Amino acid sequence: MKAYLMTRAAENVMTVASANSISRYQTVPTAVFDYDGEVNMEAQRNREEMLVYDFEIPEITFGMKGRIVNNDHFIELEKNGFQD
Repeated sequence: MKAYLMTRAAENVMTVASANSISRYQTVPTAVFDYDGEVNMEAQRNREEMLVYDFEIPEITFGMKGRIVNNDHFIELEKNGFQD
């Protein structure tokens, strides 16, 4: 599940925060992933812990801009029933 969250953060060019309980069988980490899918913070599994994250808006780089433009293109295609 961690890889899924990393991928979603990178492909959508946005910060993703996930939270889980301290139940016996955790499926999702309590973590913050940046717009490149890198882990900024992560709580230890099976232990009560609270993360405090100070979000800062990132500077849009050339690579980020390209991914954002591609996302906008696919969103428009989806709205039009994938007919280009």
